[in-house]
Amino acid sequence: MKQKLLLAALVAQTFFTVNAQQFGSRTVLNATSHLHNSFAFDDIDGDGDIDVIVTSTTGSTSSAANHVAWYKNLGNNTFSAKTLISSAYNDVNTVRLLDVDEDGKKDLVVADWATGMSWIKNMGSGFFGSKQALPYNSAVSTFEVGDLNNDGKQDIVLAQLSGDSVHFMRNTGNGTFVYDSMIYAPNYNVYSIEFGDLDQDQKTDLIISSGSTTTQKVVKFEYGTNALVQTVLYTAPNWPYIYKSFLYDVDSDGKMDVVMDSSDCATYWVKNFGNDVYSTLTTITTQTCMNYETVNVADLNLDGFMDTLYMRYGNFYYKQGAAGGELGTTMIPISINQIPVELYRHALYDIDGDGDLDLFYGSSQEFGWIKNNSAELSVNAPTVSKFSVYPNPANQELNIASENGIETYAIFDATGKLIAKSNLPTAETNHKIDVAHLSNGLYFVELQSGNSKETKKFVKN
Repeated sequence: MKQKLLLAALVAQTFFTVNAQQFGSRTVLNATSHLHNSFAFDDIDGDGDIDVIVTSTTGSTSSAANHVAWYKNLGNNTFSAKTLISSAYNDVNTVRLLDVDEDGKKDLVVADWATGMSWIKNMGSGFFGSKQALPYNSAVSTFEVGDLNNDGKQDIVLAQLSGDSVHFMRNTGNGTFVYDSMIYAPNYNVYSIEFGDLDQDQKTDLIISSGSTTTQKVVKFEYGTNALVQTVLYTAPNWPYIYKSFLYDVDSDGKMDVVMDSSDCATYWVKNFGNDVYSTLTTITTQTCMNYETVNVADLNLDGFMDTLYMRYGNFYYKQGAAGGELGTTMIPISINQIPVELYRHALYDIDGDGDLDLFYGSSQEFGWIKNNSAELSVNAPTVSKFSVYPNPANQELNIASENGIETYAIFDATGKLIAKSNLPTAETNHKIDVAHLSNGLYFVELQSGNSKETKKFVKN
């Protein structure tokens, strides 16, 4: 009996030691904050380090604690104290980055539950202008930025809170946005808005997840000839209730699939077969409902497969992915009893530029991050020899070269989102990738030759 207990203790100790190596202890950036409910990442002051922009809310209107602020990246994984950008908000909920006035600097686009949409000009070097209204002043629950009409300018698509509808603000250039139209009116909760290219036609697709107790629906919109064309990816009359959807290449076939979390604590997906053909709803993993919430999908351990991230009270967990979209059954702890209060928000971003996704979190009392050490722990030396990426930074084209021949490449942004993937018909020692359409920022290109992979960083400017 003693031998069995000793063996169990050693196994548990080994498991938690390995996991502790993959994810470090939390670093608290603010121990007294009201809830930071939205995060954005960019080198906002132009010093070469990625800073963090946040919105903060009390959950009630007309409080100075409802504000937009930023944490300056001081280098070496350290950040400044919170610096206020604007408190001219009633109940702020979302911030995204967009070069509104086309001066080469990312500005802040902000949504407020009470007053609608606005933007704050980035003056450069850590200075910001005043809040400026955008042409939508009704209650907004969430929004995203993307080129909906494929004219080369980033538009805004938002969900109205009171009307349960989705609206389009068109970017006409030179800092001007106009309200275009209501593009979708499900008349029930809009859970998520995401941009991607499911049908791989080089045009932007808009994916909206919505539902109620009587209808669940995930739809795709694509701008055709002066009109949006709708494709239903999933619909059902009731249980399980589908919440947020995520875009991810689950089965590594080069096409983005749709992953969904649900009210029955399972994770589902709809396979993308290409040519706008999709599977029925398929289960990825099930589990007993114990207040686990699926909050993201990403490759957290750099093994090339989709992992699933969960929150439960003050802890993060994940399940490891495998080939074909399979998930393991073990909940692997990332943070155990570290965060003293319940978690509400998170974001994945490679803040230290080492090639893996770090984890930022917001609770009702603190804001911080957990470093992912997967890149440092990787011991699989690539067999690809003399692999090079140039020019770096890249503007129009990125050249990748390898003596062994490149078979597959994939480009990811700093949040881990797949941007492009290609299986080359024949292995190439030199290949050019068109990156002119990418937004400026940090990216990763993953090269595959045989069974080995190598990842390189590059900057688009």
